[in-house]
Amino acid sequence: KVVIGIVFILAAWLIVTLWFGDAKLALGLGFLLGPWNSLAAFLFSFWLGGLVGIFLMALKKKRFNLKTQIPFAPFLVVGSFLAFLVGDKFISLLFGL
Repeated sequence: KVVIGIVFILAAWLIVTLWFGDAKLALGLGFLLGPWNSLAAFLFSFWLGGLVGIFLMALKKKRFNLKTQIPFAPFLVVGSFLAFLVGDKFISLLFGL
């Protein structure tokens, strides 16, 4: 039982420290930008990632298909930068505030 506990603690530590990099980055950017601008940043990030994914699939190369994994962190960074620049205007346009 002790060995199983140690393995479980080690696995949990690895998951928290090594994996979920995008989630950690999103959490940090959310604290930095605030609630409304982080919403804009996530929307920008998803849209940019989708556009790049569609563009890569449109190239019709064998290595780009629906199962191709693309890192999301660069899109989070670019989306956050866009939200920093125009997030307030975007949110007011989106929600009519």
